[in-house]
Amino acid sequence: MSELFLYLFYFLCGGLFLKTVIEPRLIFEYPYFLAGIFIIFLVPQTIILYNQPYLVPNSNLVPIFSMCFLCLGMGALGYYVAPLIKLGNNLNVPLNLHKLKIVGIIYMALGYFFLFLINREIGNSDEEVTQLSGSVTIYFMFFNVIYIAFPIFLYFSFRKPNFVNILLTVLSALPTLNLIIFAGRREPTALFVLSIALTMFYQRGFVPPRAAIIGIIVFAMLIIPAIGDYREKAEEDPWLALTSLDLQESFKNYFKVEENEVLELAVAAHVLDSYSFHGEYTFGASYWNEMVFRYVPGQLLGTDFKESLYIGERTVVYRNGYQRPPGLTITGLADSFQQFSYFGFIFFFFLGGFFRYLWRISQTEGNLLVQILYMLCVIQALLSVTHSTVVFLPGIFFSFIALWGAALYAKAETEE
Repeated sequence: MSELFLYLFYFLCGGLFLKTVIEPRLIFEYPYFLAGIFIIFLVPQTIILYNQPYLVPNSNLVPIFSMCFLCLGMGALGYYVAPLIKLGNNLNVPLNLHKLKIVGIIYMALGYFFLFLINREIGNSDEEVTQLSGSVTIYFMFFNVIYIAFPIFLYFSFRKPNFVNILLTVLSALPTLNLIIFAGRREPTALFVLSIALTMFYQRGFVPPRAAIIGIIVFAMLIIPAIGDYREKAEEDPWLALTSLDLQESFKNYFKVEENEVLELAVAAHVLDSYSFHGEYTFGASYWNEMVFRYVPGQLLGTDFKESLYIGERTVVYRNGYQRPPGLTITGLADSFQQFSYFGFIFFFFLGGFFRYLWRISQTEGNLLVQILYMLCVIQALLSVTHSTVVFLPGIFFSFIALWGAALYAKAETEE
């Protein structure tokens, strides 16, 4: 039975990828970039688990492979038949370009300011920071506005490539490039590349060639196993870290995983095993709790008040003495299963309706703020696969508020 769902998953990935190669412009649409994420991140791990089933609890290959197939399949189906989720209309207003540039400058300045506060806070810490907490989480939330400034200046650079516009674009890109080069962060890398590619598509009708799409997928599959090696050296010498990478060797070693090593999909299988055994699903409580965790500041409103807002949910109780390794995500497959069992695929189904509408208005209306929202949502969709589905709503909430504020300020006055 596990082979059946595994082959169905591969067939679906292959079909969506083949259609993307035939029609390259589809790479920007939800089912097709979602398939790319599954191929890059999950397909190699499914091969490892199939060949080394001892890495997961007994009889858990069927659940994890079926969730791979169901989540991708329902995401693709939802793009065509799910109810439309009409987010973005409030951003779709005529824009005063002069005011819009001012918004970009303000957001870039805020990004640099909060980056300074983050570095100061981390620098004053006596302990090595492995996870953001306290005031740093607030600073980081506001730092994210720089990801809005960058595509704004890209837009101006494409419209009028003068010195000022190009300089502003470079300045707004520097913090992102710093995270890419010195920390090897995948999310900023994806956002940086996507911002350029989608801006070129919206402004010039550029569509990546077929060879580039295939090359990016293959390269991303090769680079993911090597990221850990790169991060170890990049902080001190990025050039040495880059030149010393052996992508082929790292990829081979990735498939030689031993019993004491870990994979995100193996962690996901243990989550599925736990919830299947206990049957105490959270029924969506985690989505609300993540919003509370991100956006209710305990430092200002009090920890007790913040705790009172959480809806009770059971912590994962792993079986057979398993302990989740620190730093590994459970993936959106396990996270959605934790909410609604196999019906967790409903998240990806409705996300299809959300992206269908947003993609439509980003093209037909040509509004820059809507297009930027689309870029940011694509990254959150990526994280919904690699990390968890609960990060999607809080991930776009602040960005939407910041874009809405930009729309209010930069709205062009129309003659009555």
